[in-house]
Amino acid sequence: MLDGSSTSLSGNGVFIPNRSDVVLSSPGVASLYLKPGLGGGCIYNGPFKNHTVNLGPVSSGTTGVDGGLGYNPRCLSRDINPYTAARFLTWSDVLFIMSKTDIYDFQMNLQGIPGIGIGAHGGGHYTVGNDMSDLFSSPNDPSFFVHHGQVDRVWTIWQWLDPVNRTYALAQTNTYLNSPPSANTTLNDTVQLGFAGGEIKEIGQLMSVVDGDFCYIYV
Repeated sequence: MLDGSSTSLSGNGVFIPNRSDVVLSSPGVASLYLKPGLGGGCIYNGPFKNHTVNLGPVSSGTTGVDGGLGYNPRCLSRDINPYTAARFLTWSDVLFIMSKTDIYDFQMNLQGIPGIGIGAHGGGHYTVGNDMSDLFSSPNDPSFFVHHGQVDRVWTIWQWLDPVNRTYALAQTNTYLNSPPSANTTLNDTVQLGFAGGEIKEIGQLMSVVDGDFCYIYV
């Protein structure tokens, strides 16, 4: 998928040497340090080697125009990182997540527990690196959609292991890690898709891949 061939999503970025570790910090917990990957610069092969992105960077250390939210045409860059993949993204990691029987434990281990790890979700972002590791501009990278398809697949398979108790299970609040503090999420809370378009939906309408608006399965 990322080998740089004509049928891939392109490969790595140009290697940039002598870079510092990526430091991930959360209030009240120890920082996580990730080694740099094997790229760091503009993608140089495959279908997206000349792809231009216009948003960001926002949260990846080098802030773009208007805090990263302004018009900033630039190349798509990657820093593919086998060290991060081996640390957070193995089959054992995914099976450990799937072994959780409670939605809170499943969710926290998939997303990553601050100060301990970045989970398989964060692991996918930081394995590809650069734009993909930027919270706001990660959808610039086509691999974002493949990765999030897999995140949805893991959640869906977890639901199917106990559909009665898991399909509509929720945990935590309306803000990530309750920062800033907010109310507990309910199935009646709404999701606004913004510039992606579409109607405002209740969360309960979006929990199953075979009920409501959706009709698809994973194999």
